[in-house]
Amino acid sequence: MAGIFDRGQAMHCAFAAALVLCAFLAAPRAWSQGQSESRQLAAVPSTGRFDYDVIREGEKIGAHSVIFQHKGRHLAIATRTDIALKLLGITFYRFHYEAEEDWFDWRLMRLTSRTDSNGKTLTVDLARAGDRIRGACNGIALDLPADLLPISVWHPDFVRQSVILDQYKCVERNVRTTDDGIEPIFAGAQNVAAHHFAVTGELQRDLWYGPDGRIVQLMFRAQDGSEIAFVTQGRSPPPLAREQSASSASARRER
Repeated sequence: MAGIFDRGQAMHCAFAAALVLCAFLAAPRAWSQGQSESRQLAAVPSTGRFDYDVIREGEKIGAHSVIFQHKGRHLAIATRTDIALKLLGITFYRFHYEAEEDWFDWRLMRLTSRTDSNGKTLTVDLARAGDRIRGACNGIALDLPADLLPISVWHPDFVRQSVILDQYKCVERNVRTTDDGIEPIFAGAQNVAAHHFAVTGELQRDLWYGPDGRIVQLMFRAQDGSEIAFVTQGRSPPPLAREQSASSASARRER
């Protein structure tokens, strides 16, 4: 959750924008907010911690963790991402993101986050107030619709949205999600049949949900064209799996 290779500004943009998760391929279908067709989507993980490696072109550059705590109808989520990009052993870019989310009956009640992109910080503090979400981003007041979801890809309704809140930039983004069906990908210790959704528009993400509905891989392209993936920690997808995933995403975008 880009241009590394003009080293600095492009790299800054790449990762700041990044952040912030049975059958054969099905025919692509586009979904938008308001459609009610039933389909297999994300499932809220049980209480516990889920860890991912952040991979760039096959090389680990960081770690991402999400902790879920259920208390009745309440759900608390803590997220942390740490990235360090090195060249010849020297770290030239760091990214840190941490956030806490409070939900009640699938509704966002509070979101606080802090993003540090190579020393440039952005803080968010939002809370539900009736039918609105209000708060501030770096001290600037925000007033948003209460049903606006942040970039929380675990949420079952995330792939149904046409507008989302990018809490990494404090802006609303127009998106479109395509159901690319079931694909075999490498996740954990084995290949799994994962449900692939592709988010396009003002946010670009490819999401794969495992048979249990949990995110098993997230992928996007940085501004320099490099491939960034969040995969189950300790196990990078083998080259063939990476090539198949990248090829699938590329073919979809050309349609």
